[in-house]
Amino acid sequence: MLIEVQGQTIRSHPLAGTTPRTGDPVADNELARQLVASMKDQVEHRVVIDVIHDMLLPFCSYLDWEPEPSVIQVANVQHLGTLIEGHLSQNHPPILELARMLCPTPALGGHPRAQALEIIEQIEGFDRKNYFYADLPKGYQITQDKTPICTGGFITIKDEDGVERNINITRAHLEE
Repeated sequence: MLIEVQGQTIRSHPLAGTTPRTGDPVADNELARQLVASMKDQVEHRVVIDVIHDMLLPFCSYLDWEPEPSVIQVANVQHLGTLIEGHLSQNHPPILELARMLCPTPALGGHPRAQALEIIEQIEGFDRKNYFYADLPKGYQITQDKTPICTGGFITIKDEDGVERNINITRAHLEE
């Protein structure tokens, strides 16, 4: 989870540091152990945590994070993940502005960001700066690539009956 806001509580659970999953629980546990022990993956993960912390802190009265990352398993890979949680100050930007400010994290766009994105653009031609999706009802996904498609903290979708609904966005996930 890139970012979540509930009331004045802000959370981020960035993922950085990745290893495959094999489908074999014993092999996956060993790969997870190696991931946690990997200095390379720990350093990359720490850079992401530090950058997100430093970017969110000006909008918070406090911001803290778990002391050690945990392993988060998804369908075909495992990531290092660390929960960051804080209390937003009264005058903070809307969640989508905060998400855009964080995108891309160093896990996707490198660090320092400006220089890394310039190199990525030269090599692969893929604009990574606004690539994320929001938690939406089952079956819906958005990607905010080159042109923003959500403003004001909500997106308008048509449900299965064709009725337009405004869906408030309270979380945004980084898509890697």
